[in-house]
Amino acid sequence: MRRGLQLGRKLGMPTVNIPMRRRPALRMGVYAVRVRASGRDWNGVANLGIRPTLTQSGCVLEAHVFGEPGTLYGEVVEVRFMKFLRDEQRFESLDALAAQMQQDGAQARAVLGKA
Repeated sequence: MRRGLQLGRKLGMPTVNIPMRRRPALRMGVYAVRVRASGRDWNGVANLGIRPTLTQSGCVLEAHVFGEPGTLYGEVVEVRFMKFLRDEQRFESLDALAAQMQQDGAQARAVLGKA
């Protein structure tokens, strides 16, 4: 896990950022997830991909945890992919990205049950 750009925090959805050393076998996109850290489990939503809106390179798993997990820096984090929600896409603005992130979060909550 690494400290990212802190953009998720600025957009209202802080994330745990996990760089992928190689391209995973999973489809790039947004998933409803379960996150385990510090002996606890949380529901969440995650993006697996290259973040085309930010024109960043390299594949990253960014997981937003519902609830109040506290800081997870330095923790071993396990992310379980529960359901694919949509393909990764590029947005024309950060506002459009933030709006979609809120929709993705709502969809993940509906899939996983209330967090």
